Amino acid sequence: MKLGRNFVIYLGSSIAAGALPLALMPFLTHSLAPSEYGVMVTITTVVALIGPILNWATTSYVGVQYFKVSPDEFSEMFSSVLLLPAINVTLLTMLFLLANVLLSHWLDIPRRWVIAIPLMALLLFLPQMAQTILAMRDRALGFAAIELSGALINFVGTIVLVLMLGMSWEGRIIAAAVSSSVLSVVAVMWFRRRGFIVWRFRAEEFRGAFRFGGGGVAHDLASNALRLGDRLLIVTLIGQAAVGTYAVAVQWTTIMLTVLTAFNRAWVPFLFSRLSSAAPGSQENVVRSTYFVWAGLFGFFILFNLVTPIGYRLLVDSRYHSSMNAVFWLSLGFLFNGIYMTVVDYLFYLKKTHILAMITVFNLVMNIAIAYLLIGIRGANGAAMAFAMTAFIVMCLTFAISYRLHPMPWLRSIICRPERTESGMAENPISHHAPLTSEKHHDR
Repeated sequence: MKLGRNFVIYLGSSIAAGALPLALMPFLTHSLAPSEYGVMVTITTVVALIGPILNWATTSYVGVQYFKVSPDEFSEMFSSVLLLPAINVTLLTMLFLLANVLLSHWLDIPRRWVIAIPLMALLLFLPQMAQTILAMRDRALGFAAIELSGALINFVGTIVLVLMLGMSWEGRIIAAAVSSSVLSVVAVMWFRRRGFIVWRFRAEEFRGAFRFGGGGVAHDLASNALRLGDRLLIVTLIGQAAVGTYAVAVQWTTIMLTVLTAFNRAWVPFLFSRLSSAAPGSQENVVRSTYFVWAGLFGFFILFNLVTPIGYRLLVDSRYHSSMNAVFWLSLGFLFNGIYMTVVDYLFYLKKTHILAMITVFNLVMNIAIAYLLIGIRGANGAAMAFAMTAFIVMCLTFAISYRLHPMPWLRSIICRPERTESGMAENPISHHAPLTSEKHHDR
């Protein structure tokens, strides 16, 4: 795994894909009133929130198992675990149909869009699964092609539907749905061509994915709620106009999130391959790489906040400038999330998702309580402050538990360099991990 090369590719594609929504910001903030922007954000937020329930952590499970099974076993495993999202989207659709009126009233969105939410979540899942496999296969360019294609289709669709045809916020949602639909069709065709979809069911893999997802879905759902739930709180406590204004700050800080996401896409296969290796010095190398990442994140956080006022003046309509106060707290929370990303995957690797779920659910409850209190005192800005606080708590707890379950030489990697043997290889007397991969598997 080439961490540096893959990070550059992921970062480049993420920046390009993230630049397209930012390019739309001047037009959308000019064309849409804050209340209309708020309805659009509320729908996309609910889609993202139910995503983990539909996914049931199957993308993470497939990523973990990729280096642990043979190619033939992988196809059977992949086909078996796909039943979980299929079952979940059926159950979610039935639930949203039954709760249609209640959800429409509570979220202040049209009923017809409530019914469409589970299907929109499914359309996001299939491209994500394809990207997970591409990342594990060290195919960063293929991953980037999916991301850029989706962003471009979404961008063009928004221009046509919102700016040319005047469809307001609905045009933006439809453009996103069209983009996801095209990529979902491409993903299914790619699965079939690669032989990943077979008509053989492995009950043990289905049960394994279900158990794994039991903790993973709670973690992912709580993490999404920590990241997205602030918008729903603002809707219910203040209104759509407030969440529309706040959402612009969130959209701006996605610049920072884009960098973190690109890094994580390169980091996960790099980390998993190193943890599966018994090569001397691999643990020390991982720790030193982690320290470099932390330093880079802190420097980027400072730079990001220095350029924010300039960016707002150039790209954001003056009606939304009050949201700039939330940017510092949101970016601080993403800084903590970036550090968290470097340690959370130890728990995924060990399949200790139930522990991770307990951490994130605890912090979700804390986030809701703090956000509810601070929104009443500081308005929408209080939600951003609560996000930063809970992100810090998640980071600290995850680091402590991952170190306890999978100790790494965090201090020794600073104090000393690994010793070299006569063959030039670095010795690592505490490396206890047996190799879990083979050359045949890497050629898949």
